Amino acid sequence: MGIPKFFRWMSERYPLCSQLITENRIPEFDNLYLDMNGIIHNCSHPNDVDTNFRISEDRIFLDIFNYIDHLFTKIKPKQLFFMAVDGVAPRAKMNQQRARRFRTAKDAAENTKKAESKGEALSKEAPFDSNCITPGTEFMAKLSLQLQYFINKKVTEDSNWRDIKIVLSGHEVPGEGEHKIMEYIRNAKAQSDYNPNVRHCLYGLDADLIMLGLLSHDPHFALLREEVTFGSSKKKKQGRVESQNFFLMHLSLLREYLDLEFSLLKEELPFEYNLERIIDDFILLALFIGNDFLPHLPNLHIAEGALGLMFHVYKKILPFADGYINDGGILDIKRLEMIFKELTIFERDIYEGEFVDLKYFKGKQRKYLEMMEKDRRNKKLVLTPKQKGIYEQIKNLVEMCSSEPIHFPADYPARDRVFIKNLAEDLDIHQSILEDGENKHLYVEYDSEEEESEETFEMREKVFEKYETADVVEEENIEEYEERERRKDEENFVKWKKEYYEDKMQIDYEDPEQMDRIIGSYIEGLQWVLHYYYNGVASWGWFYPYHYSPKISDLNDLERFDIQFESGRPFTPFEQLMGVLPEFSKKFLPVEYQDLMTDPNSPIIDFYPKDFNLDMNGKKQEWEAIVNIPFINQKRLVAALKDKKERLTEEEKKRDSFGDSLLFTYDSNVDEVYPSSLPSFFPDIIHCRCRTEVYNIPTLEGKKLVKGLCNGVQLGVKAMAGFPSLKTLSHTGELRKHGVNVFNSESKNETMVITIINPFEDMNTGDIAREKVGKIIFVGWPFLQEGIVQAISDEQY
Repeated sequence: MGIPKFFRWMSERYPLCSQLITENRIPEFDNLYLDMNGIIHNCSHPNDVDTNFRISEDRIFLDIFNYIDHLFTKIKPKQLFFMAVDGVAPRAKMNQQRARRFRTAKDAAENTKKAESKGEALSKEAPFDSNCITPGTEFMAKLSLQLQYFINKKVTEDSNWRDIKIVLSGHEVPGEGEHKIMEYIRNAKAQSDYNPNVRHCLYGLDADLIMLGLLSHDPHFALLREEVTFGSSKKKKQGRVESQNFFLMHLSLLREYLDLEFSLLKEELPFEYNLERIIDDFILLALFIGNDFLPHLPNLHIAEGALGLMFHVYKKILPFADGYINDGGILDIKRLEMIFKELTIFERDIYEGEFVDLKYFKGKQRKYLEMMEKDRRNKKLVLTPKQKGIYEQIKNLVEMCSSEPIHFPADYPARDRVFIKNLAEDLDIHQSILEDGENKHLYVEYDSEEEESEETFEMREKVFEKYETADVVEEENIEEYEERERRKDEENFVKWKKEYYEDKMQIDYEDPEQMDRIIGSYIEGLQWVLHYYYNGVASWGWFYPYHYSPKISDLNDLERFDIQFESGRPFTPFEQLMGVLPEFSKKFLPVEYQDLMTDPNSPIIDFYPKDFNLDMNGKKQEWEAIVNIPFINQKRLVAALKDKKERLTEEEKKRDSFGDSLLFTYDSNVDEVYPSSLPSFFPDIIHCRCRTEVYNIPTLEGKKLVKGLCNGVQLGVKAMAGFPSLKTLSHTGELRKHGVNVFNSESKNETMVITIINPFEDMNTGDIAREKVGKIIFVGWPFLQEGIVQAISDEQY
């Protein structure tokens, strides 16, 4: 999912979660984790648009050191500093990596062409190619050495780095950086001596980190990230890291917000309400909007309210689901089908919008939610002649702004009474039953004195248009008509889906084997992703072999799929490089492999197209487009490399192998010279006091992973100092549209609006002053800070 869009949506729905860091307002943290790839990218190519931007490797390494040191100094971890660089990824992730790198090469070539067409003088020095930030390249090998040098230097010279464990999991260790961090947390939590109140801080830019932090079910968890800007101010800030604003996103508050929103289900659920299970289901729902391993479900776009839609559907079906959907990473397929069945209603509305009037269905998810509130779908109307006459009377009432109400007999048939009620609701005018002695009348009234907005007039015009185009059929023929229309509608709906599968994936909708493959792969993918999040890699070789997901209405009868995974092995670094790099970046490969990308007779030449299609697929930003390039065939790729591996140099063979995580500790008994690998830029460390050894993360060895909260965890008002809680003041919450201004524009989405219950409501100002002046209190709720009350005033005193 798009990182800025997800962060914005979260900030609009739960506004208090993010805290701007100021010097004396940072909680104490035990562990600091850095997802290093965000730092590497920030320091190596801060401005991809400037075709003349150049930076040396030495400068990149120095900036990375400075960034790490700045984050460490800001947070000051007490026990552990864990830095994780992306190693080789599971096959499922490689598809996204491949698409990004092909896209990066295409964008770089297009930017150069644009600059040349404008007559700009381009530097003769080659620009930095960010595709080298991939395991196995010379750049990553150098970076690994430089990071080890930097840590040795800091441990030797900076006392703040001495009394804690420092771990580096470099690109030589398989796995994505954030998932190596989560593996450590997951396994540490299973140990008998684990502190349930350990305080975690995780730095990174990926939206997935919010999910990973939540599923740890460790409440004292915050995400550290740079300030995010939107709109016209969305320009990369150049300059020193010291001038960069940082925010903490407090997952302790996010947990309480989710509880505030979903605890309304307590009275409806026939089973026990459990916040930890709600959080697990929240993580599952977010997967449908898009993730690094599966495409989003069709027409579910976060910018158009898709997450709000998912929450609405979830609240509707959960009381009837007999339990939660995600059990610590294991899907309950039957309950999942209930979600898809409800979303099928939404998909049919999308079909009607595309098939009938696309403009009318702009902002589809928000419109669907409004329609759900009325519990009535917007479809083509069929009216009896009698109903057509009723419509003409009510339309005339509104257009003439008449103050005279219309009376209809209350003994009208149910069909006609419902028709009048729905029409009045659509037009936003008053209707009720009026008693006149023994007689009752349906009473429809237009308030001619009420001021109405331009939006109301536009809405009514659309309603009139809908009723004007309604088919008029004699009452005795309506059932036959509706059945004929239903069959025709179903045929068109199937045709609409057939075109999607044919156009997007060349799949024959009428072929059950082809359809089972895509549906089965998608459900496998959901289970694979959850397993990856909660337990680790279920299969290194599994991947979703399509660029698009199935239609929601086809995700049914899912228990017929037997989901099994084979663990397999990770790609080697060079195999991954061959799998994700375009020809444009072949220089990062050993010379022996480069011709496989260019030789017309190469057995895998089809993996490296020079031109490819970008499909916006309903998205608005170009970077969100689907990159239509062929998937790698693992067997063919490995076979093509096999004969050439023996010709690699020893240095290349070392880069194509795996390594270990390293532990760095201060040892006053160590006194040695640590040589610099870049002596012209960094000096040797003459009296190095750092001990380096292989680090193995805690193992399970028969222990079970802990689901949910650990025993002894402190929550709410008992939470750790510096970790905010909404529960320190009595409050209520309501989900509604508020127009909250989070990023210099009013939100169009719903917000959890919190109202604090005032304990001083019945006290006068004087009594409050006598009680509080001179006393120490907490201010800045929910980010509490001590303050002394100097004076109290109101509008009078």
